[in-house]
Amino acid sequence: MELAARVGCKDNVLCLLEKGADVDEVPDIEWWYVSKKHREEGLGSALHAAASQGHSEIVSLLIEKGANIYLEDSLGRTALRRAVLGMHPYAAAVLSKAMVYGRLGSV
Repeated sequence: MELAARVGCKDNVLCLLEKGADVDEVPDIEWWYVSKKHREEGLGSALHAAASQGHSEIVSLLIEKGANIYLEDSLGRTALRRAVLGMHPYAAAVLSKAMVYGRLGSV
């Protein structure tokens, strides 16, 4: 799911979630092929991947499906931090709103 979120495939993310994928799964370097570039960027969940690429609709979807907005990647960064570092204000705004008000549906 992390790859689908990284490249912005919202339909694929939704399909994987519907089939029971773990919304907070982090790629395991021992079991998955993870490029050197992605290891250096920090291994994280689908939420981290979507936030770091600015896919705010996927960020919203993952939060609605229960993603942990406080989960840290392998470098100790939250999805919000990755959105800010990537200069993605809409993704950062969605995450900030969720942090302040809780899940998006409760605002």
